[in-house]
Amino acid sequence: MASLFNRNKSWLLLIQIAIAALVLVYIIHKILSFSHWDIFFNWLNENIWLFIGLIALQLLLSAINIFTETCKWRVLTSILFKQSFIENLRQVLWGIQAGMITPAKTGEPVGKALLLKKGSRRQGLILSVAGSVFQNIVIVTAGLISLIVLKKNLIFQSDFFSFLSGKIFLYAILLPIVIILLLLLVYRLFFISSKNNYFKRLSFYLQILKKLKLRINMQLLFLTSMRYVIFSFQLWIALFFFDIVNTPLHIWLIPLYYLVITFIPTIALVDLGVRSSIGLIIFGIISNNTAGIIMSVFIVWFFNQVIPALTGIFILRPKKI
Repeated sequence: MASLFNRNKSWLLLIQIAIAALVLVYIIHKILSFSHWDIFFNWLNENIWLFIGLIALQLLLSAINIFTETCKWRVLTSILFKQSFIENLRQVLWGIQAGMITPAKTGEPVGKALLLKKGSRRQGLILSVAGSVFQNIVIVTAGLISLIVLKKNLIFQSDFFSFLSGKIFLYAILLPIVIILLLLLVYRLFFISSKNNYFKRLSFYLQILKKLKLRINMQLLFLTSMRYVIFSFQLWIALFFFDIVNTPLHIWLIPLYYLVITFIPTIALVDLGVRSSIGLIIFGIISNNTAGIIMSVFIVWFFNQVIPALTGIFILRPKKI
């Protein structure tokens, strides 16, 4: 069993390295093939004060983003017990740090739950995962709507977009089926729980989900949607600054971008590279400004991931780490 586990870890490591190499090659190719670097830097030099304003605005929006996520986590943890806003903030920042070093940010809900009081961490993890489900529902819904809107426009007829738009009805059909199957699975676990000690314990912890009443679910959906609007607005501002999106129709590429990157499992080592490559593919449909696209993706990633993670290092208590 141990040898099988080590073999699987080796394959996963090789896959991560392969993805990192392919992403790096793709980005280097796009950067080297971009022939207007002099124009880009001249333009940036002429708009340096606007660029400084962009950075300041991104910092403000990043703070609002973290504040919104903390409010959402506060709603979830209030089901277990009351704690200060600062404690919720610490847990959110620690979750971001843990998410950066795990595939598909799977460590983020674990990181938040680990800083809860002993005896409530397992239920906290379940609530944290529930919060992530809300986030994915919003991202998928917005992404599918964007595909419907863009499918009707002849401007977006690249191979990549044709592939995605061709799958839209498949996604629309599969998503409800998957949700129904998951609900049936949970129901089946509750049914089996009376006959198996392991499922008895699992059933005990899952009972916390019963406390997610309609009012709480509406609060979570509102805060999740607000956060989605904030980081989408951050990306739009950056893309607009670099003159990449300039019509209302172009804005629909942003939900499509977030839909794609959400379901590509990466770790911090390759996360920015994957985001940049997907950004080049999607926004490259409407612009050949390679530098502007990469810079836009980098700015949003830096302020929403790196800054909160570094901030968490300074405000987390050593004993809790």
